[in-house]
Amino acid sequence: MEFKLSKNEMNDLLKEWIVFRDEELSRLTSEDKRHPLKFNEFEERLVRSLPYKNRKLAKNELEKMYEHFLDFSSYYNEKYYRAGFGDCLNLVIMTLGGCNK
Repeated sequence: MEFKLSKNEMNDLLKEWIVFRDEELSRLTSEDKRHPLKFNEFEERLVRSLPYKNRKLAKNELEKMYEHFLDFSSYYNEKYYRAGFGDCLNLVIMTLGGCNK
């Protein structure tokens, strides 16, 4: 039996799989809960250690940094997750007979 997917079909399948897996991966396990990102605690300690006149600026900059960090993390998580899943999918497709380019 030969199974073939075009590059577009493969990309569509990857996108659908990521959406499907996102629902499951967004649920926190007990292990996940032991490794939280404690940014708010860090921010609060840092801001309290500054002179009062600098706190507002520091808080604004930390909020920008946090947003940038989340954007950065999301981008690279999706990039490497897609690459790993794509590699697995390619192995399955090659085993079943190949892929049309």
